[in-house]
Amino acid sequence: MTNNKLTDELHYGDNVLWFLSELASFEPDDIDDNDFDVYGEHESGAEGTASVGIVELAADAVKLIAKLQAELQERRRADGLKHLPEVYEIDGEFTRDICALANARGRKVQGYVKVEVANRFFKGDKS
Repeated sequence: MTNNKLTDELHYGDNVLWFLSELASFEPDDIDDNDFDVYGEHESGAEGTASVGIVELAADAVKLIAKLQAELQERRRADGLKHLPEVYEIDGEFTRDICALANARGRKVQGYVKVEVANRFFKGDKS
């Protein structure tokens, strides 16, 4: 049993990632209908199997992803410009290159620079 309200509401609880990982290892021809079997071993050494419904698992994954996206969006909103995101958008294109972002915003930066320096430069501090 978990203390997490969301995972308590999920059909597969804390096992969603594990079950998705197992599903990803299957060949398409090995999946019959809506179910696939997962085999595991308990801490005590007892082995077991569970039949997992693909539709229910997908529904759980959607709930988890939506919750994580909302949390990420809220964190970015709360942080403001304190921390730049790992992936940057420039005119609809996405990059991890902070120099490209600074250049696109009219600040000329060339070559490799430390993130801290580029971050200050991006915010307008040219020291």
